[in-house]
Amino acid sequence: MPILAESGPMTFGGNDVPGPAPPVVIPPETPIPSPYTQPTATAAEFTLRHREFINQVNTLGSCFRKEQIKNFTSEDFDQHILVAEIDKYVSKLKNQDGVYCTEQSVRDINKTLQRYYD
Repeated sequence: MPILAESGPMTFGGNDVPGPAPPVVIPPETPIPSPYTQPTATAAEFTLRHREFINQVNTLGSCFRKEQIKNFTSEDFDQHILVAEIDKYVSKLKNQDGVYCTEQSVRDINKTLQRYYD
């Protein structure tokens, strides 16, 4: 028959007398910067400007660099290229700093390369 042992109640913290709880320190909140910057133009103005941006992209052809887009500040370009990337209209080429291509041209390139592998 197994032997069972008994023990007294377990106490944690020894024989200390409870005192007032230490004050809770809440760290100050630090604002998290947003990667998105609100356009300074109204929605209608931004839409018209974005059409101008897309027209320039279409005029340039399949691939382009930031410097080739005229009459757009660096901030304007960043906002419009972000929208174009989200819309899957353009994509940034990997390993090519600052080169963007339209999605249609990327599909055409892939189709051409696929013929060489088939």
